Amino acid sequence: MTTSSPTPPSAAATSIPDLEPYLRVHRFLRLSASALADRTRRAAATAGDLQPAADHRALVRWFGGFADEIRCHHHIEDALLFPALQSRVTVYGTLAPRLESDHAELDVMLDQLTAALRDGDADMSASLSAGLRDHLDEHLGFEDDEISPLFARHFSAAEWDDLNATAIKMTPPKQLLFTAPWLMSYLDETERRSLLASVPKAMTVLWVLTRGRYARLTARAFGTSTGVL
Repeated sequence: MTTSSPTPPSAAATSIPDLEPYLRVHRFLRLSASALADRTRRAAATAGDLQPAADHRALVRWFGGFADEIRCHHHIEDALLFPALQSRVTVYGTLAPRLESDHAELDVMLDQLTAALRDGDADMSASLSAGLRDHLDEHLGFEDDEISPLFARHFSAAEWDDLNATAIKMTPPKQLLFTAPWLMSYLDETERRSLLASVPKAMTVLWVLTRGRYARLTARAFGTSTGVL
Protein backbone atom coordinates (compact mmCIF):
# COMPACT_ATOMS: atom_id res chain seq x y z
CA MET A 1 0.00 0.00 0.00
CA THR A 2 1.32 3.41 -0.92
CA THR A 3 0.38 6.83 0.36
CA SER A 4 0.62 10.03 -1.52
CA SER A 5 2.70 12.85 -0.21
CA PRO A 6 0.79 15.74 1.31
CA THR A 7 0.02 18.41 -1.21
CA PRO A 8 2.25 21.38 -0.46
CA PRO A 9 0.55 24.70 0.11
CA SER A 10 0.42 26.94 -2.90
CA ALA A 11 2.85 29.79 -3.25
CA ALA A 12 -0.06 32.21 -2.94
CA ALA A 13 -1.18 30.69 0.35
CA THR A 14 2.26 30.74 1.91
CA SER A 15 2.83 34.34 0.85
CA ILE A 16 -0.24 35.81 2.56
CA PRO A 17 0.96 38.60 4.87
CA ASP A 18 0.38 38.36 8.62
CA LEU A 19 -1.69 41.46 9.35
CA GLU A 20 -2.42 40.54 12.97
CA PRO A 21 0.22 42.91 14.46
CA TYR A 22 -1.25 45.79 12.44
CA LEU A 23 -4.81 44.95 13.46
CA ARG A 24 -3.68 44.44 17.04
CA VAL A 25 -2.38 48.00 17.23
CA HIS A 26 -5.77 49.18 16.01
CA ARG A 27 -7.47 47.23 18.79
CA PHE A 28 -5.15 48.65 21.42
CA LEU A 29 -5.65 52.21 20.19
CA ARG A 30 -9.38 51.73 20.56
CA LEU A 31 -9.04 50.18 24.02
CA SER A 32 -6.91 53.07 25.24
CA ALA A 33 -9.27 55.65 23.79
CA SER A 34 -12.17 53.93 25.55
CA ALA A 35 -10.28 53.88 28.85
CA LEU A 36 -9.49 57.59 28.49
CA ALA A 37 -13.13 58.42 27.75
CA ASP A 38 -14.22 56.52 30.85
CA ARG A 39 -11.56 58.22 32.99
CA THR A 40 -12.46 61.73 31.90
CA ARG A 41 -16.19 61.01 32.21
CA ARG A 42 -15.66 59.98 35.84
CA ALA A 43 -13.54 63.06 36.48
CA ALA A 44 -16.24 65.33 35.05
CA ALA A 45 -18.94 63.60 37.09
CA THR A 46 -17.00 64.19 40.32
CA ALA A 47 -15.81 67.69 39.53
CA GLY A 48 -16.84 68.75 43.00
CA ASP A 49 -14.08 66.58 44.44
CA LEU A 50 -10.57 67.88 44.04
CA GLN A 51 -8.48 65.53 41.91
CA PRO A 52 -4.92 65.25 43.19
CA ALA A 53 -2.70 67.44 41.07
CA ALA A 54 -0.19 64.63 40.64
CA ASP A 55 -2.90 62.37 39.22
CA HIS A 56 -3.96 65.00 36.71
CA ARG A 57 -0.37 65.63 35.65
CA ALA A 58 0.04 61.89 35.14
CA LEU A 59 -3.03 61.79 32.89
CA VAL A 60 -1.70 64.72 30.86
CA ARG A 61 1.67 62.98 30.46
CA TRP A 62 0.03 59.69 29.50
CA PHE A 63 -2.17 61.36 26.92
CA GLY A 64 0.83 63.13 25.44
CA GLY A 65 2.40 59.75 24.73
CA PHE A 66 -0.88 58.27 23.49
CA ALA A 67 -1.62 61.20 21.19
CA ASP A 68 1.86 60.92 19.70
CA GLU A 69 1.29 57.17 19.28
CA ILE A 70 -1.80 57.88 17.21
CA ARG A 71 -0.02 60.54 15.17
CA CYS A 72 2.96 58.27 14.56
CA HIS A 73 0.72 55.40 13.46
CA HIS A 74 -1.18 57.56 11.02
CA HIS A 75 1.99 59.22 9.71
CA ILE A 76 3.35 55.78 8.85
CA GLU A 77 0.11 54.96 7.06
CA ASP A 78 0.08 58.26 5.16
CA ALA A 79 3.77 58.25 4.21
CA LEU A 80 4.40 54.54 3.67
CA LEU A 81 1.51 52.07 3.76
CA PHE A 82 -1.18 53.93 1.87
CA PRO A 83 1.15 55.10 -0.93
CA ALA A 84 2.17 51.45 -1.35
CA LEU A 85 -1.49 50.57 -1.83
CA GLN A 86 -2.07 53.47 -4.18
CA SER A 87 0.79 52.28 -6.40
CA ARG A 88 -0.88 48.97 -7.20
CA VAL A 89 -4.55 48.99 -6.16
CA THR A 90 -6.88 51.02 -8.37
CA VAL A 91 -9.80 50.97 -5.93
CA TYR A 92 -7.69 52.74 -3.31
CA GLY A 93 -8.44 56.01 -5.09
CA THR A 94 -12.07 55.75 -4.01
CA LEU A 95 -11.09 55.16 -0.39
CA ALA A 96 -8.33 57.75 -0.05
CA PRO A 97 -10.54 60.85 0.45
CA ARG A 98 -12.18 59.36 3.54
CA LEU A 99 -8.83 58.30 5.02
CA GLU A 100 -7.35 61.74 4.45
CA SER A 101 -10.40 63.46 5.93
CA ASP A 102 -10.42 61.17 8.97
CA HIS A 103 -6.74 61.75 9.68
CA ALA A 104 -7.09 65.53 9.33
CA GLU A 105 -10.08 65.54 11.68
CA LEU A 106 -8.18 63.40 14.14
CA ASP A 107 -5.27 65.85 14.28
CA VAL A 108 -7.66 68.62 15.25
CA MET A 109 -9.30 66.47 17.93
CA LEU A 110 -5.94 65.53 19.45
CA ASP A 111 -4.88 69.18 19.61
CA GLN A 112 -8.15 70.21 21.22
CA LEU A 113 -8.07 67.42 23.79
CA THR A 114 -4.45 68.15 24.65
CA ALA A 115 -5.39 71.75 25.40
CA ALA A 116 -8.48 70.79 27.42
CA LEU A 117 -6.54 68.35 29.59
CA ARG A 118 -3.72 70.81 30.20
CA ASP A 119 -6.25 73.50 31.13
CA GLY A 120 -7.99 71.14 33.54
CA ASP A 121 -11.35 71.60 31.79
CA ALA A 122 -13.08 68.43 33.00
CA ASP A 123 -16.29 68.79 30.99
CA MET A 124 -14.53 69.62 27.73
CA SER A 125 -11.99 66.83 28.29
CA ALA A 126 -14.82 64.33 28.80
CA SER A 127 -16.66 65.49 25.69
CA LEU A 128 -13.57 65.44 23.49
CA SER A 129 -12.41 62.08 24.87
CA ALA A 130 -15.76 60.54 24.00
CA GLY A 131 -15.48 62.05 20.53
CA LEU A 132 -11.99 60.64 20.11
CA ARG A 133 -13.17 57.19 21.18
CA ASP A 134 -16.05 57.25 18.71
CA HIS A 135 -13.90 58.62 15.91
CA LEU A 136 -11.27 55.91 16.36
CA ASP A 137 -13.90 53.19 16.58
CA GLU A 138 -15.40 54.22 13.26
CA HIS A 139 -12.16 55.12 11.49
CA LEU A 140 -10.15 52.07 12.52
CA GLY A 141 -13.15 49.86 11.85
CA PHE A 142 -13.17 51.24 8.30
CA GLU A 143 -9.46 50.52 7.92
CA ASP A 144 -9.89 47.00 9.28
CA ASP A 145 -12.79 46.24 6.95
CA GLU A 146 -11.73 48.03 3.77
CA ILE A 147 -7.97 48.67 3.83
CA SER A 148 -6.44 45.64 5.54
CA PRO A 149 -7.98 43.15 3.08
CA LEU A 150 -6.31 45.03 0.24
CA PHE A 151 -2.90 44.41 1.79
CA ALA A 152 -3.80 40.74 2.22
CA ARG A 153 -4.83 40.41 -1.44
CA HIS A 154 -2.20 42.51 -3.17
CA PHE A 155 0.99 42.10 -1.11
CA SER A 156 3.07 39.04 -0.37
CA ALA A 157 4.29 38.17 3.11
CA ALA A 158 7.81 39.28 2.16
CA GLU A 159 6.57 42.61 0.81
CA TRP A 160 4.50 43.22 3.94
CA ASP A 161 7.45 42.32 6.17
CA ASP A 162 9.59 44.85 4.29
CA LEU A 163 6.95 47.54 4.82
CA ASN A 164 6.70 46.66 8.50
CA ALA A 165 10.48 46.83 8.93
CA THR A 166 10.49 50.29 7.36
CA ALA A 167 7.58 51.34 9.58
CA ILE A 168 9.51 50.39 12.72
CA LYS A 169 12.43 52.52 11.56
CA MET A 170 10.05 55.45 11.08
CA THR A 171 9.06 55.40 14.75
CA PRO A 172 11.10 58.07 16.59
CA PRO A 173 13.30 56.61 19.37
CA LYS A 174 11.65 58.93 21.90
CA GLN A 175 8.22 57.58 20.98
CA LEU A 176 9.40 54.01 21.58
CA LEU A 177 9.71 54.90 25.27
CA PHE A 178 5.91 55.03 25.28
CA THR A 179 5.13 52.56 22.51
CA ALA A 180 7.02 49.60 23.98
CA PRO A 181 5.41 49.51 27.44
CA TRP A 182 2.02 50.65 26.12
CA LEU A 183 1.87 47.82 23.59
CA MET A 184 3.24 45.19 25.95
CA SER A 185 0.78 46.15 28.70
CA TYR A 186 -2.06 44.73 26.61
CA LEU A 187 -0.39 41.38 25.88
CA ASP A 188 -0.48 38.25 27.98
CA GLU A 189 2.73 36.39 28.81
CA THR A 190 2.54 34.05 25.81
CA GLU A 191 1.92 36.95 23.43
CA ARG A 192 4.80 38.89 24.95
CA ARG A 193 7.23 36.02 24.48
CA SER A 194 6.13 35.59 20.89
CA LEU A 195 6.47 39.28 20.11
CA LEU A 196 9.86 39.66 21.79
CA ALA A 197 11.17 36.65 19.89
CA SER A 198 10.37 38.42 16.62
CA VAL A 199 11.99 41.80 17.31
CA PRO A 200 15.56 42.96 17.96
CA LYS A 201 16.93 42.27 21.44
CA ALA A 202 17.04 46.00 22.07
CA MET A 203 13.24 46.01 22.23
CA THR A 204 13.31 43.58 25.15
CA VAL A 205 15.80 45.79 26.95
CA LEU A 206 13.68 48.86 26.23
CA TRP A 207 10.56 47.20 27.60
CA VAL A 208 12.32 46.02 30.77
CA LEU A 209 13.61 49.55 31.37
CA THR A 210 10.27 51.29 30.78
CA ARG A 211 7.57 48.91 32.01
CA GLY A 212 7.75 49.88 35.68
CA ARG A 213 7.60 53.60 35.02
CA TYR A 214 4.72 53.13 32.57
CA ALA A 215 2.79 50.99 35.06
CA ARG A 216 3.19 53.66 37.75
CA LEU A 217 2.14 56.38 35.30
CA THR A 218 -1.05 54.60 34.23
CA ALA A 219 -1.89 53.58 37.80
CA ARG A 220 -1.80 57.23 38.83
CA ALA A 221 -3.46 58.58 35.69
CA PHE A 222 -6.31 56.07 35.61
CA GLY A 223 -6.64 55.20 39.29
CA THR A 224 -5.85 51.52 38.85
CA SER A 225 -3.81 49.36 41.22
CA THR A 226 -2.04 47.38 38.50
CA GLY A 227 -1.16 50.05 35.98
CA VAL A 228 -3.02 48.13 33.26
CA LEU A 229 -5.81 50.03 31.54
